[in-house]
Amino acid sequence: MQGNKQLSISLSMLLIVLSRIPFINAGYGSEEDAWGLRYTAEQISRSGVYEVSRLPGHPLQEIIYSLIWQWGPLSFNLMTLLISSCGLFLFMLSLQELNIKQYTLAGLAVAFTPVIYINSMNAMDYMWALSFIMTAFYFLIKNKPVAVGVFLGLAVGCRITSGAMIIPFIFYLADSENIKTSLQQITLMVLSLIIVAGTLYIPVVQVYGSTFFTYYEHFDIPSFVKNTYKGTIGVWGIIGLLAMLFALGRSVTNFLKKYRGESFSTNENKLTIFCLLVLALYIISFGRLPLKAAFMIPVIPFLILFIFQFIKPQTAIFLSIAMIISCFSLGINLSDTNRGSIESSFAYRMKIAGQLVSIDPFIGPVIADYSKQERMIHFAEEVLEKTDKLKSPSVIISGWYLNFIRVLSGNKKSIHQFVYYVDEYEIREYIKKGNRVYYLPLQDEYNDLRFKSRFTNNYSLPLMEATSLQMP
Repeated sequence: MQGNKQLSISLSMLLIVLSRIPFINAGYGSEEDAWGLRYTAEQISRSGVYEVSRLPGHPLQEIIYSLIWQWGPLSFNLMTLLISSCGLFLFMLSLQELNIKQYTLAGLAVAFTPVIYINSMNAMDYMWALSFIMTAFYFLIKNKPVAVGVFLGLAVGCRITSGAMIIPFIFYLADSENIKTSLQQITLMVLSLIIVAGTLYIPVVQVYGSTFFTYYEHFDIPSFVKNTYKGTIGVWGIIGLLAMLFALGRSVTNFLKKYRGESFSTNENKLTIFCLLVLALYIISFGRLPLKAAFMIPVIPFLILFIFQFIKPQTAIFLSIAMIISCFSLGINLSDTNRGSIESSFAYRMKIAGQLVSIDPFIGPVIADYSKQERMIHFAEEVLEKTDKLKSPSVIISGWYLNFIRVLSGNKKSIHQFVYYVDEYEIREYIKKGNRVYYLPLQDEYNDLRFKSRFTNNYSLPLMEATSLQMP
């Protein structure tokens, strides 16, 4: 029987790994921050001085990447895939320890949630942090508080928001019937977390001081419609969202039936309360800063765990299969030739909250993300070719294309400069020094939005529309 259990986990892990292999060598990911990690890794390696890819820093990942940046995107993505697979494996073992009968199906449901699938094979830090959290959870179940603190500290070293998990972890270790022992365990866990996370953030503090604990966001929070999309369809896909809501409804119904007329004992139901604490923490956090669907990643395994405690095998099978289908079907994808996804002939275009999107039955979130990355790379290469034809020094406002361009240009010396966004004073200074100023598609609008003033078009031209007459 034990052999069958291990075989089912092994086969599930093989399916998970093989499903990612076709997508891991295109680039570092579709997010500009993924390419920013690659760019920063090279800078750290060349200078020997630590710098953040973005505040408040992701030191564990940034330092590891600085050791392997020369080996290209395959090395970054394989590293993420390896760490993600270990985390998912230990998550399944945790559920097995907790006597969750459908533990392999639960693991597959987590692994094939579209936002997790996508981020388990790129350079981003989301799955590094979650994998260390899931590893800490495994040791929490095994009652090893030092190991819990160590791995939670590693998670914080990837994403500082992982530190919020200390609250449900402390709750889980707390035992009103054995206060002395639980206090010792909590102390060991917290001290281990502080030592590991504190050590990892030493280079961040040395370079940036106490101001490192900052998150820069220069734009207003998106509209309610976009935020709702990111927190729902952006996480699960359409099919996955519907299946998850159905399974959640069944689990809540069964949960209420189980405790109807009975007392809900804290000690007997620590796992349920633990899951609800995690959900509350990160859903509230996402509500305060709903910028990316990936911010919901820490919720996923513990929501799945809550659901699988109270559903029947048929529902578990249905949910897991629906998640796999959701990765590849019925996507609502950005429609943009430079940074959007490919579209099938069956796609239907429409505007939602001012954004042109395609509803496509045959291009789901995974293929959409992969093709989006390919288009971003292709466009960045076109920009570099166009820039090479400029005869006089130029500054190009690049916005979300900047990190792609930086990485793809390598260390090639150029009289031209690519910048993120620049204020009116900086533009004037560039022009005084003899530079022409250009902008990439939409970046004139976002540059104005960034500085809450309309001035960019007064000083600059659209690079991709520039003619030879405009290139002295």
